Amino acid sequence: MDSYRWELPLSSAELNSTGYTHGNAKPHLFNQNTGYSHCGRYWQVPNYTDEVEYTGIEKHFCKRCLKKYKKIQE
Repeated sequence: MDSYRWELPLSSAELNSTGYTHGNAKPHLFNQNTGYSHCGRYWQVPNYTDEVEYTGIEKHFCKRCLKKYKKIQE
C-alpha cells in the first residue's frame, strides 16, 4: 500500500525534477515511496519537508492531487 502526504514542492534542482517552483505553488499529494506527486508535475525526495495539513479549503490545494486524495479517503 502506498502512503501519501501533502507537501509543498521544493524549488531546488537537487531535490525536485523541475528546479523551479512558483511562489504561489499549492501543496501537492506526494507518494512517500516514489517521491512523485500524484498529478505528475513534481518529484522530490520523500519526507524532506514538513507535511501540510489538509484544511478542507480546496482552492488551496492542487486540483488533480485533490481528486486522488478524495478517492483514498472513501
